[in-house]
Amino acid sequence: MSEAYMKYVHTMHSLFETKFMEAYRGANVRKRRRLLPYLQALHRRWYYATLVEHTPFSPANLMEVICRHHEESVQLYPQAVLRTPTKVSSVDVRMLLYTAEDHPVCGDMRRLLEYCTPQVDLCEEECFTDVQALEVAELLSLNDPHYASFLLELAMWMKLLSKMPSLYMQRMQPSKRCEEILGLSNRELLQDIVEATIGMTAYGLRHSMPIPEHIFSESFVRNLLTKPLETDEIFARVFEVMGYELEDLLDISNMPVPEGVPLESLGYDMELLSGTFVMGIVLDRFFFTPFGHFLKIIRPLYALPFDLDEEIGEYINVCEDPQEAFVAFFAPCSSYTLTDLGLEVLNVTPTKENYFNADDLPFGTMKDAIFSDDHAFAIFVEMARQLSPLAFESQWNIVDEIFTFRVRLEGAPSVWMHLQMPDNMTLCHLYEELAQAFGLKDNEEFSFFHDKVENRFAEYPSAKRANRAKNPRKAACQTILSELDFEHMKFLILAAYNQAVPFAGEASTVRLQMELLSMTPPDPDEFYPRISRMSKDMKVRAVRRLEDDFEFPMM
Repeated sequence: MSEAYMKYVHTMHSLFETKFMEAYRGANVRKRRRLLPYLQALHRRWYYATLVEHTPFSPANLMEVICRHHEESVQLYPQAVLRTPTKVSSVDVRMLLYTAEDHPVCGDMRRLLEYCTPQVDLCEEECFTDVQALEVAELLSLNDPHYASFLLELAMWMKLLSKMPSLYMQRMQPSKRCEEILGLSNRELLQDIVEATIGMTAYGLRHSMPIPEHIFSESFVRNLLTKPLETDEIFARVFEVMGYELEDLLDISNMPVPEGVPLESLGYDMELLSGTFVMGIVLDRFFFTPFGHFLKIIRPLYALPFDLDEEIGEYINVCEDPQEAFVAFFAPCSSYTLTDLGLEVLNVTPTKENYFNADDLPFGTMKDAIFSDDHAFAIFVEMARQLSPLAFESQWNIVDEIFTFRVRLEGAPSVWMHLQMPDNMTLCHLYEELAQAFGLKDNEEFSFFHDKVENRFAEYPSAKRANRAKNPRKAACQTILSELDFEHMKFLILAAYNQAVPFAGEASTVRLQMELLSMTPPDPDEFYPRISRMSKDMKVRAVRRLEDDFEFPMM
């Protein structure tokens, strides 16, 4: 690895180190060392979380850009390690290579089985004690007790450990199958580990939530890997199969209940309601973290930045209870894509939907100004968080295509225009352009429907309506135009509520019907958004509206 490459790696890592050390030094002196075994878990949450809200600028995505710019392997991943565990003064970074031929999990599985030789005494639940998990973690490429527990579960699932007779404990020893499995090449062993993890994930999801077994099958998990979905969509699909609507479940969970009245007496399915709350944690525990952080098959993305200072304070208190500490570091990501290793192992062709294109983040433009030193990078991140996602993206001209929409006013077909929008703008920005053109009130009372009809399952509400109705769909301000599947559905409907358009009467709801006409490269000589065409009636009525907006002095 070149010196120039490592300079950029250390610059980015300095952001984690600085925040971690500040939070650690400000924490309770007697309790804070409880956090140290979970340094890897903290780094995982930070590494996959965006640095700027609702943008792809996560350390994980930036790392791939850095690797490609310096022609280093994109399968290199940073790991946070304490320089001196006895005296916590700094956090170093070391790089691990994850390839099909030399994946760390293969060597780690061998080290785990060595630890279990000639035998190991486990807890009654067939898991490591806290002390054992920490001991094993020190032997592994990832010094993470969660990773040690994952490998133990995987070894038992692959039948690499077998039970020994014992009266008072779960005693295990390497099975006869070990020699056969561990004799495989690393590529073959990795393939077996991935297949085993798919089966183990399906089993873990089925037995951790009160949901019919047929939903979380191995084929379901395999489809989640090869055809990534947003986490909200996973929730919606699971509950749809069960005959529930996620929106209704969220409404029930937030309804006031008379004091002393059990929910069961009101007809609520308590198992289902409790399952709703734990599903996110369980998905991370059995799917996102194993396939993401441990195997590097997928790359999760958390849409909100990870606040180390706030989270460390909470984790220190949780770490008093080992059982709570085990689940405290799990939380569902917002979305995920396949890595290069994932494409190779799963034999999948990269597409815009399943793979993050590092070229979307122009490192050549950013490197000298942003990565010049640790201080400059930290300042950049803090400043960028004050900007909207659109403003942040527009600085780097991340515009692939221009969408041209034909927009018609419902009930007045002669009132229409062609509106050109950059693909990196959100539905909220689209609403602002439409509101200005059609004279809509800026009251944040609107919804877009990506359909020919007002289908609630294709709804993207304004933040105000989403919060009030607890709508599980992604809000319009979080939805970028390029994320919408216009290939299969070219129509949009805007329903603007509590409106009064000057040339459409006093309608309580104004509807605009939109159709995508074309997707073209941006013209460098044009400024977007822009209206490219307008009907005669639209022009006449727009002029009348302008006249109404201004009072001219009498001569």
